[in-house]
Amino acid sequence: MQCPNCNKEITDVSQKFCGSCGAPLTVQASEDGKMRKRILDEAWAAGKEQGRKEEQKRAANEELLLLWASILLGAMAGGIIGAQTTEPSGNSALRMVAGIIIG
Repeated sequence: MQCPNCNKEITDVSQKFCGSCGAPLTVQASEDGKMRKRILDEAWAAGKEQGRKEEQKRAANEELLLLWASILLGAMAGGIIGAQTTEPSGNSALRMVAGIIIG
């Protein structure tokens, strides 16, 4: 058993007080210290898990944003290229080629 106050090892379990610091020695005090440590460990683990989940959400949001940006840029580029190869200019090019071949 250990003293809940100074953490000195207590060899005589019948002692009521710590020989080093004078703190009262009870089974309850020892159990309270273990309970506090367990609660702190669980809270730390839960916080770490929550941080990892938030990081995963942030990464997913960034991927979605990049996907939308690439779709929009692709649509804009398609509109620009499509504007350069419209029907009338395509037909006039065909007429020019046909005129050269035929005539």
